[in-house]
Amino acid sequence: DAYQPRGLTPLLDAVARRIHRIDTPAVSGEQQVVVIVTDGYENARADTTLAQILSLAEDRQDRGWEFLHLAADQAGFDDARAMGFKAKSTGEWAATPEGAKAMWKLLGGSVADRRIKKLALARAFAESLRK
Repeated sequence: DAYQPRGLTPLLDAVARRIHRIDTPAVSGEQQVVVIVTDGYENARADTTLAQILSLAEDRQDRGWEFLHLAADQAGFDDARAMGFKAKSTGEWAATPEGAKAMWKLLGGSVADRRIKKLALARAFAESLRK
């Protein structure tokens, strides 16, 4: 299957659905890391407002959740801050096939290592993307 861009990114709806889906009693005691990878910006929301995402993110971060927001352009930093995500957990990847492949490879290694070294690796990963 090939990715087919359609120009619509319901980012807020997707983030809210993911938060609600993993916010269950079965995982409530576990450390949660929500990774958002996007090649676009919010332009197609149907149900969720920015204020709702900000509230969800602040509440979950107060409960120890971490958010890692990786965007294909500099606007992603503004989007992440608007959603309440910390700047140190925001990164940019090159919007090319090579850039996407490199980002997924680094992310995969970071997530696997994180199980051992916790969140320090995810933060280092986000920092490395900013360089």
